[in-house]
Amino acid sequence: MRPTLTAAVIARDEEQMLGDCLRSLEFADECLVVVDAATDDRTREIAAELGARVEERVFDTFAAQRDAALKLATGEWVFFVDADERVPLALRLEVLSTIA
Repeated sequence: MRPTLTAAVIARDEEQMLGDCLRSLEFADECLVVVDAATDDRTREIAAELGARVEERVFDTFAAQRDAALKLATGEWVFFVDADERVPLALRLEVLSTIA
């Protein structure tokens, strides 16, 4: 059995970008979106509709958001992706090969 993988995205007002990002992460065992509490668009709803686990946190620093995501992740491996990024097939295969 391969190790488990959490894909983590830190987001604020990312409704325009988040959907495609999360669809490119469907290979992960868990998609976790840590949403800045100040988000005022549909970021939370879009993440939930696409099956991501949504956790809300007040933003203090990017490093603190990232640390919080690490603590919330359930996977043995955590793969951070920005909402404006997409994971192409070649990278997906490389990530899965590396953690195997």
